[in-house]
Amino acid sequence: MPQQIQKAAQFYESGDSIKADAICREILQKDQNHATALHLRGVIAYQAKDYVAAVKLLGAANKQIKGNINIMFALAASYEYTQQHEAAIGLYREVCKLMPDNTSARQQLAGLLAKTQQTERALTEYLSIYQTNRHQPDVLLALSHLYITLDNNAESQRHADALRKIKPNNSDLWNNLGIVYKSLNDTDNAIKCFQEAFLLAENHTQSRLNIASMLQDIGRFEDAKKHYLHVINNSDTTSNALSRAHYNLALIYLGDGNYTQGWPHLALRPKVFSDLPTPAEIKGKRLIILGEEGLGDELAFLRFLPLLRSHQVSVDYVGNKKLLPVLKQIASITHLFDSIPDTTAYDFCISAMDLPLIFSVAQPANYPALTLTAEQNIKHPLIDDISSSKLKPTLGITWRAGINTDLPKDKPKDKPKDQQPEKYLDKSIPIEIMASALKNYVGTVVILQRNPRPEEIEYLTHQLSEKVIDASSLNNDLLLMLRALSDIDNYFGVSNTNMHLFAGLGKTADVIVPLPGEWRWLHEGNTSPWHPNFGILRQTTPGNWDDILDKLPAYLREPCGSPISPNSCSQPV
Repeated sequence: MPQQIQKAAQFYESGDSIKADAICREILQKDQNHATALHLRGVIAYQAKDYVAAVKLLGAANKQIKGNINIMFALAASYEYTQQHEAAIGLYREVCKLMPDNTSARQQLAGLLAKTQQTERALTEYLSIYQTNRHQPDVLLALSHLYITLDNNAESQRHADALRKIKPNNSDLWNNLGIVYKSLNDTDNAIKCFQEAFLLAENHTQSRLNIASMLQDIGRFEDAKKHYLHVINNSDTTSNALSRAHYNLALIYLGDGNYTQGWPHLALRPKVFSDLPTPAEIKGKRLIILGEEGLGDELAFLRFLPLLRSHQVSVDYVGNKKLLPVLKQIASITHLFDSIPDTTAYDFCISAMDLPLIFSVAQPANYPALTLTAEQNIKHPLIDDISSSKLKPTLGITWRAGINTDLPKDKPKDKPKDQQPEKYLDKSIPIEIMASALKNYVGTVVILQRNPRPEEIEYLTHQLSEKVIDASSLNNDLLLMLRALSDIDNYFGVSNTNMHLFAGLGKTADVIVPLPGEWRWLHEGNTSPWHPNFGILRQTTPGNWDDILDKLPAYLREPCGSPISPNSCSQPV
């Protein structure tokens, strides 16, 4: 038996895990509790990423040999990979008690505590390691992340700066450090760190994507394009990074109004349905179309549905549950779903954002917004308040929109350190600027903001007195919102779902576009091909809203009330 296990170890050390495992199996057939054979088989299973088997084998070995650090460490790692986090934490702690100077075990323990959002405990462990070695890059990076989670930006910055001084020769560390600086809103240092990452490794994909994303966020679109194109030209054709690069590059081209280059990149974005049939192929076929992105984008791309009419296509649609009641009035859609049904019943499964590509749409301006009709028999006290308001005309307002809108202020910030920063579309103007813009308005102001903060409502009500109706709760039911919008004369503010509904009713609005501009409203100019009859008030200097206040539409600059027609006051100057 000793010779057999020795032979198994020799095979393992020479890289022949198959023969080593076979010998261990033979040993365990004779002695199922042979600790060394269990240990070696467990290690082989772990390295083969068969973590379930590794847990079973290493767990059995651990029972036979108490206090074996190697077995305990490997078993803890296997527990971690099988999501048995508390068991892993317990074993890492045991290892740390047996070997207090085992930095690797302490780091694994601290990392797992951070991963499971036990932030304070993770901080204690990392600080313990930090006290013994203040120049360990991984620890400095981890502390930077943890202090961000704890809203201690000063400490995060201090440890991030200390890591920069070390100048680690590791692209991943520089990339992750860039993410820290991005979280600290330190754009310059974030960009420098991402640059260090790909200077060490020219094709370091994550840092290329991250710097491109940051450049895109601050409006340096041409620089962002270069990095996205580098990823596209140097990435594996099946990588997720490649599809993300295509998607973000598409948004830049669409923001430029360059649809010839934008649509093909958009077709290569990450998506559920990959079908991209030609118009000839879909003639007389049954299609299911999947809505994408936000509610407003679903409405924006449904404008291309009429392109299917001449092809006698049967269309079913999968969309956001909140939007489906509104879409029931669209005659060209046969069935509506809020989740993807059995797709085998369909000839093609396509995404709504691919419709303009399938039909080679050169210009969205040629396709008006999806026509919608409000149900006039819908009753609600807020709708009655709007329609019976004595102060005319009525003006809907929103000051914040985007993916971040529904997130609470204390949203969790814990995430894997190597994760690419998420691109949140976050469009907003300060509530004080909105109030200032409305100070001369003599009609009724209707708050259409989704999830307004109580202090925002209180501030506007105080500033505008009796002119305010808070209709924000109607956002919970888009049929009610659509009905309310049908009684509202004008709309002013940042773009959100309600503006797309307003357009569907055939109405016009004045849209505030904060820097940097985005694809729906383009990067520059006074109009957008998606809503050519909307006025655009574009911020031109970061942090400065004077240019918006200087270009207010006439109905906000001068008293404009009954009996003047709302349409005569809606043109921007």
